[in-house]
Formats: sequence, structure tokens, C-alpha cells
Amino acid sequence: MGMVLICATALLLINGIYGFSGSCERLADYRFASELFGGQMSSIVENRFRQTPFRDIPVPLPRDMVMGIDLQRLDFERGFPSYLRGEWASQGWWYYYLYALAIKMPLGMWMLVALAVGMSLRQWSVASGRWSASEKGTVPILFGTRFANPPNPAQVVLRDPRLRG
Repeated sequence: MGMVLICATALLLINGIYGFSGSCERLADYRFASELFGGQMSSIVENRFRQTPFRDIPVPLPRDMVMGIDLQRLDFERGFPSYLRGEWASQGWWYYYLYALAIKMPLGMWMLVALAVGMSLRQWSVASGRWSASEKGTVPILFGTRFANPPNPAQVVLRDPRLRG
């Protein structure tokens, strides 16, 4: 029951940040650009789910978020070079997001993370060897802060000419 509540809260928070724009649209109504979601294609935008039983499932995420994930996947498929600390690479680095998180997260947020981890460790029950119910919510809250900065919808649409209105 607790995990259902956490997931429902996360969906409500994400949709609220995006202003509930395009939430719960049918999967078949999307026009994907990536091969993963669009299927095999040449230069047209398609949707591999249109001819499947999944086509009528409502996607509980905002449309801009789903399209942003699709465009990120398209970048990975095209093999665009990555840039990190003055160096370009065709495949990227396994630690890229960890490094970006370390240098871009404000120091105040790092202090809150350290405080949350410290409080969780302090309440660790040595006798039972389990986390109590209050600490189970710490990890989703910490990683949920990633969604506090949604992408600009104009940048998502203007990035790929096939997705322009």
C-alpha cells in the first residue's frame, strides 16, 4: 500500500509541475521520433504501438515529458557526440550523469541529502536489520527532486523539425 501511495504522489507531482498538460493521452495518439518508440522508419514519424493492444492505454505522464524522453532516445540512437570537461566522445562516459549531478546540484541540496542519509542511518535498527517505514520514503524523495525542473516545451518541439506543428 505504501509503494502505491508513493507512486501516486509522484505521478501527481510530475503532472502538477507540467500543469497536467497532455496527461493521460492514449498511447496511439503520440508521434514518436525515435526508433525504439516509433518502430522501423525512414524519415517519417510513427508509433509502433498503434497496431497493438496497447494503443488504447492512457499514458499517465504529461505529453511534453514523454516526447522529451523520446527525443533523448533519438539522440542516443543517432550517436551524437558527448562533451564533458573539454573532451568530446562518440560513446559518452558511464559516469556522465553522476558527474553532472555532483557539479550542478546546489550545495544546500547536498546538505539536505547528507542530513536525510544521516538521519536514516541513525534510526537504523541494528537488532532487526531493517529500515523502518519512515526511511523507505527517503530514496524516492531524494531522486524525485530531478523532476523539479521540467524542460521548456518550446525547446522540446523546436529541437526536431519533424515534430513541429
